[in-house]
Amino acid sequence: MFVPVAFTSGIQGRLNKQFAVTIAISVLISAFNALTLSPALSALLLRPRKESKGILARFFWSLQPRLCKGNARYVTLSHGLIRKAVVGMLILGVFAALDAVLGRSLPSSFLPEEDYGYLFPKRPTSSGRFAREDG
Repeated sequence: MFVPVAFTSGIQGRLNKQFAVTIAISVLISAFNALTLSPALSALLLRPRKESKGILARFFWSLQPRLCKGNARYVTLSHGLIRKAVVGMLILGVFAALDAVLGRSLPSSFLPEEDYGYLFPKRPTSSGRFAREDG
């Protein structure tokens, strides 16, 4: 579906070419992942487990209390922001204002600053060449 867009000519084609190729490649990678890697990973995750006793197992067991503590902090913060919606809305407003400031300061166009928007129409001549109609 996106591959024909990559062959469009003109400025519109140049704008869409990278997008079309990126989407087409990501769809292929996603299809490969869905058909091969995901079932294999599911089989590994769903198999019966036996207790690990190596050095990595001890490391992860020592890491577990800190992860649980971080999770508890996140849940507490989330509950606080839900109870005090004004604080959450203020944080959202700060990020929206930052987005607006950055949106105005960053370039927003594919066309360079030197483009004055002139249009030069062409018409075919009897010899098959094109002549500009600017004078």
